[in-house]
Amino acid sequence: MPIGVRAIVTSRRGIVRRAIYPIDLGPFAANEVSEFIESLSSLPGFAYASAFSPDDKERIGVYCDRIPLAIRWVLGRSCAGHEALN
Repeated sequence: MPIGVRAIVTSRRGIVRRAIYPIDLGPFAANEVSEFIESLSSLPGFAYASAFSPDDKERIGVYCDRIPLAIRWVLGRSCAGHEALN
């Protein structure tokens, strides 16, 4: 980056982070995964996510290493709940 330019880079994976002042966020907790999926269900194309059971949400969270961007990506690429769970 050019001199004088500053940026905020976010990642929940340690191998990606290189920073002068890193702030460790860690993965979502189980309740945060559930709340995040619920918040996504109000977005266009994500309405099917409101039908997930708590176990389904936990399964998706574990599958995505509880990383918010990965969860959103998986749900965004799915057209229905069964696709996200497979």
